[in-house]
Amino acid sequence: MALVLTMSRGRVIDKKIPAVAAKADVAVNNLHFREIDGDKTRWEVVAEKAFYQKSEEMAYLEKVMVKLELANKRSFTIKGDKGYFNTKTKNVELRGNVQISSSEGEDLMTRKLTYLHQDKSIKTDEPVFLKTTQMEVKGVGMEFFLKSKDLILKSAVKAKIKGQL
Repeated sequence: MALVLTMSRGRVIDKKIPAVAAKADVAVNNLHFREIDGDKTRWEVVAEKAFYQKSEEMAYLEKVMVKLELANKRSFTIKGDKGYFNTKTKNVELRGNVQISSSEGEDLMTRKLTYLHQDKSIKTDEPVFLKTTQMEVKGVGMEFFLKSKDLILKSAVKAKIKGQL
């Protein structure tokens, strides 16, 4: 297993950089971080901007895309406006216009979510909207387990199912 990190350096000109970015050890544009197992990419993180604090093992990301490749050949692409990536645990938190798309055509939207790498799970306490070809589901709070495909909506669930049951 190998980790590949590619980036292009450039001047970061942004008056709205958060405090974590101001304390960053490394600031880069166009971050592309991949974990490779043999000849296969297991997961990758892409961001327009990244600010890394080595002492915290944390990267602050802007305009983020995370792609997860599972052993069962399913893949998930997760996008968000901003996020945090823990380089030790590989956990990711995304905020702002968060969208998950699966290789099987499912889409989920929310404002904030956390990906827990050890569990291969995605969690949020925010409102969520899930859309597939056969249904639309709204709820508040969610846990999604990528390997088993188990989805738990915690409250205020409303569903519209298309076609026949």
